[in-house]
Amino acid sequence: MRVSLGRVSAALLCVACSGTNVSVDGGTGGAGGSSATGGGSSGTGGGSAAFRPDSICPARGVCSELPFPTVQHLYGVHAASASEVWAVGESGTIVLFDGTRFIGVPRATPKRLIHVGVSPTYVWALGFDGALLRSRRDARPPEFEALDSGVVANQLVSFYASDDSHVWVGTDSGDILFWNGSGFTTQLQNAGYHVSLSGLSATRIWAVGSRTPDYHAWQFDGTTWHPRGVLSTLVGGPHAAVHAFADDDVWSNSFNGDLFHFDGGGWTNSGQNIYPVTGVTGFGGVVYYANGTSAQRLVNGTLSPLTLPPGVGWTGVSGSADAGLWAVGQQGSWAHGTPPALEAATPWQNTDGLAVIAGAGDEVVALGTRGLVRDAQGAWRPAPNPSRVPTDLVAFSETDRWAASAAGLARSDGGAWELVPTNVLPRALRGLAPNDLYVGGSNDAGIAAIAHWNGSSFTDESIDVTDAGPVVHFSGPAGNVWAITEKRSVLQRTPSGWVQRRAATSLGSQYAHVLVLGPNDVMAFFALATEHERWDGTSWSKLPRTPFGGPLEVTTTRAGAPLVASTDGIFVYRDGAWVGGGPSVDDVAEGAAGTFALGRGNGAVYRVDVEQLGR
Repeated sequence: MRVSLGRVSAALLCVACSGTNVSVDGGTGGAGGSSATGGGSSGTGGGSAAFRPDSICPARGVCSELPFPTVQHLYGVHAASASEVWAVGESGTIVLFDGTRFIGVPRATPKRLIHVGVSPTYVWALGFDGALLRSRRDARPPEFEALDSGVVANQLVSFYASDDSHVWVGTDSGDILFWNGSGFTTQLQNAGYHVSLSGLSATRIWAVGSRTPDYHAWQFDGTTWHPRGVLSTLVGGPHAAVHAFADDDVWSNSFNGDLFHFDGGGWTNSGQNIYPVTGVTGFGGVVYYANGTSAQRLVNGTLSPLTLPPGVGWTGVSGSADAGLWAVGQQGSWAHGTPPALEAATPWQNTDGLAVIAGAGDEVVALGTRGLVRDAQGAWRPAPNPSRVPTDLVAFSETDRWAASAAGLARSDGGAWELVPTNVLPRALRGLAPNDLYVGGSNDAGIAAIAHWNGSSFTDESIDVTDAGPVVHFSGPAGNVWAITEKRSVLQRTPSGWVQRRAATSLGSQYAHVLVLGPNDVMAFFALATEHERWDGTSWSKLPRTPFGGPLEVTTTRAGAPLVASTDGIFVYRDGAWVGGGPSVDDVAEGAAGTFALGRGNGAVYRVDVEQLGR
């Protein structure tokens, strides 16, 4: 993707939200809770000193802007109080909401975390491959340490703690582990696949799991686990989910999602069904279930749907009378409120479809199947979007934006987009000034074509190439603009017109990009890490192998260093080497106040601290 980014907002650390007011501070990337399985512009901007190295980031120097506070999927949540809500998710993500702001936690494991709970002193996070982490609840920022659960290949999926030295953990293979304050032992084997736990005290704990050929319930009396009946003779299916209000008031699910109630004497099918179950919690006599797409509540034995923000899947629930009900889900989504209606606790939780990003003045614009704009205060709001997903975007100001797409060249004054007739089927844009815009692509015959806008009309530029495919990228300042075509022909705009500096090949490449670093210093990027080249004013030579393959966008930092967005992450050329990494990104734009990037395939917006890349 190609962008042109001017000055953007310096308000980088806080995201202004409608509804809940939150800010961000900190890191990367008990009973209750829930679990689940689960235009190549030569930019003038630079790295931002406003970032903290431990902010909520999937990689050092790459931090979530949208969705907020993280783009990682969240699977488990535990609301200990209104001022202590924990969530865990993909790639070791842990986030704390302290009542006013989200606090990210330095990543202590790369493994997926799927459940979180608390004991009086500690917060515990559990997940894949036996991952078990613990931190003091009062530590700010939280500092998680890894504990040896003795489990290697299995998932840790459920948790109950009556105090710091009486902790029970359920595994997906059906074992129940016990922590005595110094280590783990296996207290019960084969309690049932994906065993779920719920406790009232150290002598009143319930467990339910699928044990061939039945769904079994168990109760712990402080010494021994006792069988407490069979819920269903069917096995497999959704994960077990049990919640106990009292010894004679326990709810659980069976293979096909039927909900059963234990009244002290035996289990009774309630006639209610939710399938599958990915998270469960309960308070005030009401049980709340998440099923991966939505959530429901069970009141007096009857299920009814909860109202949740649309557009994402919901995998975990937790709550209390004090904290209210919380739900977490895909793309780092959070919802909170008083049932039956929950509202988004963070802004713009679903950004799927964003494809290009650019900026002008104090705003940043992101477009795709939807449109968003970020104002000078850091708040995002909906923005008009072209009729087709753009391949390139230039924003000279809030009232002068241009977009190239399969529908043609479109222009917006801040309102609706209107098509602008040209003889070019546009693929790439290079905006130097409101009266100096290049549009590249092809003509109706598929031959490379470029048109120039002088502020009032377009003029077709002469290009003496017929076998190079469409123009796909531009770079360079006024007086030294370069272009590259799909078939790797590189062109330079000279006072006498466009001159071919590199001949076309038979190989087409969606990754073809050109980057102008100086009058006689130009880089050309192609599909493979071993193919990239550099022009010294006379000839081309191979660049050393790069840690990325074909880039999806290239620009420069404020200091003039190359900056690349790729499926392998974000990279900057520093001290003679490419450094960086992080999530796959489609686009990157460098501006006077900072750098923004778009996640590949998920539309996530990241803030990038260029100085921290590769540190």
